[in-house]
Amino acid sequence: MSGVSASARRAHVRPRSFPFHPFSLRPPRGWILAPLVSLMLAMLSTPAPAMLLPPAMPSASAPTMPPSPGLAMLSRPAAVRDAGFRTPRLRRSKRVAAETPGRMRLWLGFNRLHFLEDDVEHTYGAVSAWSLDLIIPIRPGVEGLVGAGYAHTHGDPYYGSFAFAGHDNATLTFVPIEFGIVLHEPSGDKHRINVGVLFQEIWVRERIAHAVHYEGQPPEALSGWGWGVRAFLGPEWFLADRRYAIGFDVSFAARSTEISKHGYERSLSLTGAEWRLHVARCF
Repeated sequence: MSGVSASARRAHVRPRSFPFHPFSLRPPRGWILAPLVSLMLAMLSTPAPAMLLPPAMPSASAPTMPPSPGLAMLSRPAAVRDAGFRTPRLRRSKRVAAETPGRMRLWLGFNRLHFLEDDVEHTYGAVSAWSLDLIIPIRPGVEGLVGAGYAHTHGDPYYGSFAFAGHDNATLTFVPIEFGIVLHEPSGDKHRINVGVLFQEIWVRERIAHAVHYEGQPPEALSGWGWGVRAFLGPEWFLADRRYAIGFDVSFAARSTEISKHGYERSLSLTGAEWRLHVARCF
């Protein structure tokens, strides 16, 4: 080796080459297989349950964020009331209730009538009556009413005069049949104010003692039909289960009747004010 010149030794040594030529289209084999093998080894070294299970829940000592108001409203209705929130479902149910006609009701009422006609008031005084009405929903805030009443009382047509013996020798019976409309607030679910306008057909019978003398012998009893209009106003409260309700109203009625028998005829005015207390059954 000592006899070989330096130039020959340099020609004998293989030059250091690049992994591949920069202008070559054929990459070396190891550059493709090595990344794939590394990725497979990494997947095999990771436990499978750790990749599939969700993240661990925080411990009790770790600080946690409060739940959002939306989740609290969905999971706890009491939280909705405490926080003062209203879900769209609650708002929609109230709107639907306001747009839906009410329930059918049956009113049983106790009435007290006070007549404005002096003769009738002095003869019979205040009169008690019973009424039974059926309330039929028509549309939100509007209802129809069909009903009837009954009143029977005794009186003294002579105003206690000593010229005629006996008292309570006159009787008055009348049966009003009425129909009309009732208005109220559509959203009144626990209580409401009712305003009604009713038309009446009235059957009346009055019996007077024979001691009363007109031209000739008067008839014992007179009866006939009349008509009237009544307007009332009053509140109504519903109980918790909305199956029953109670109400109170005051009204004014204008009534005019013609009673007759055997050709004898006279007018009888039953115009006056009244108040009524009723209980209702809802269907």
